[in-house]
Amino acid sequence: MLDTFKLEPGYAAAGATALVEMMGLISGGWMLARGAIEASRQISDGSGDPKFLSSKLVTARYFAEVHLSRASSLVGPIKNGGSCVMDFDAAQF
Repeated sequence: MLDTFKLEPGYAAAGATALVEMMGLISGGWMLARGAIEASRQISDGSGDPKFLSSKLVTARYFAEVHLSRASSLVGPIKNGGSCVMDFDAAQF
């Protein structure tokens, strides 16, 4: 993205929305994974509320299976979205 932006800013900008979406998914997954690791540790130690901690594990699994799996599908639009967008005439914007 950074290399492309230096040479062809329009191409890079066309993929920016998909990049931000991907970063949101990955960041959200990372934070939920951290919470799940801590919840798992507390369940093993017998500390904390087991129902609450179990819900942390289920939430993290749900996010990973339903939402995080979309992240890889955004690579194409990030890398190649510019070619389609740049086919528009500037006056069409």
